[in-house]
Amino acid sequence: MSKEYPTEADLEYIKNYKFAEHKSFKLLLNFIEDLWHWSDFISWDKYNMEMHTGGWSGNEDIIEALQGTDFWLLCWQESRRGGHYKFSLKEEWLK
Repeated sequence: MSKEYPTEADLEYIKNYKFAEHKSFKLLLNFIEDLWHWSDFISWDKYNMEMHTGGWSGNEDIIEALQGTDFWLLCWQESRRGGHYKFSLKEEWLK
């Protein structure tokens, strides 16, 4: 769990992560999980990921940085009021 607020550099890394360069989201997701405040607010079910911001503005900034990225465009499934997000990934995107 990160106890620090994400830096501008952290958020820029997220915004600029290019799937085409890495052929995977593994590095991005590991980076986000390290930054995420309350690590138990991210859960996995096989290739489905849920992220809950818990109302913490740092987590909400991470979500905002993700919006419009390759990850968001390819994996986003659902957003619910209260900071709940669901994503679905293919197995090969996690290698």
